[in-house]
Amino acid sequence: MLEKLHRQIRIIVISLNGLLASAILTSAVSQTTPPMTFQLVHDPSRLLSGYDIFAQGQIMPDTPDVFTAFLRKNSNLINSASTVYFNSGGGTLFVQGPLDEQVHVGGLGLGEAIRTAGLQTEVAVPPGFTGSRAECDSACTFAFIGGISRRVAAGSRFGVHRFESEAPTADVQALQQLEGVLVDYIGRMGVSHDMFTLMTKAPPQGIYYVDQETMQKLRITTPEQVIAQMTYQNNRPVLVMQDTQGSVEFGRMDFYCASGRLMAHGYFDFGGNNGSAAPGVPQPTDATVSWSVSTNNPYTNHQIKVPPEDWSYLGQDGGKQLIEVYVPPGLASVMTHASSIWLTVDFSSGRRYEDILGLGLTDIGDAGRALLATLARSC
Repeated sequence: MLEKLHRQIRIIVISLNGLLASAILTSAVSQTTPPMTFQLVHDPSRLLSGYDIFAQGQIMPDTPDVFTAFLRKNSNLINSASTVYFNSGGGTLFVQGPLDEQVHVGGLGLGEAIRTAGLQTEVAVPPGFTGSRAECDSACTFAFIGGISRRVAAGSRFGVHRFESEAPTADVQALQQLEGVLVDYIGRMGVSHDMFTLMTKAPPQGIYYVDQETMQKLRITTPEQVIAQMTYQNNRPVLVMQDTQGSVEFGRMDFYCASGRLMAHGYFDFGGNNGSAAPGVPQPTDATVSWSVSTNNPYTNHQIKVPPEDWSYLGQDGGKQLIEVYVPPGLASVMTHASSIWLTVDFSSGRRYEDILGLGLTDIGDAGRALLATLARSC
């Protein structure tokens, strides 16, 4: 990865302290903060879980390579149950060259490396280290969401803020492309795209600390579970899958057979975001429906746009709006191995609405996959 940085090309380095400049490395934390280091953490009470990792310090452009080398050196001690503990004020987010030669390093590259390794993340001071609370701010937040399962310990803090160009001749199109990279990354990590909107709550030189309830709602943290049960409705079997935490429902999908085809109901709230007006009834003329199905071991993500003739708006049910979608056999086969299933509605106005089941280690579960496979075979 780093050899690309030495090419004689115009490189843009972006850090979440609001600076966008050409070939100049800036940081969201103090310039005196040492580069991020990685240490093994051993908890004797977790003999079968392997060692954990403590990541602290400033995220640098080469931090993903340092981390990958650390994993390789300690591959006999680290496994999929290992957790990366974060305590970092931020640093470099990523480096971008020409569009056909993007280089993801820094926070994004670190998050990608964590996801590839299938590790969990937590903002906390690990056992055996001094300190009562940890912090993960700015670029660190993007590395953190690379975790398959994610937690922020009580008393620790998770801080975001807006990035903005201070260069006098900044290219608006380039800024939009950079925003697109961040939004795409957030979605691929299984987090609500509203995390990007949340960043606007603080100026570039400030920090907005996100509360636990909001982190759970946006799937920045992942304490929820998916409940799957076969029911009988309207004289036919219906598999009801609900993504919940206690009494809070994050997502729900119903699967059933109709005329020999596997169908799904997605439940949405088109009532508007943060008090904004509702976008109206989705129709193929002004809305696009898509599936996004993720699997673990290895991690893959399948994104499928639903043809207009394969979905329809059914109206309201229990305060939610229903979309009926046909699930073709090939997609159904992928779903029976899925860890998470997303159904999204994108309006031509730019608004996106999501119905999501499962995320990372708190995925749809073996029971849900088995029931879905049985139902799909019966169609």
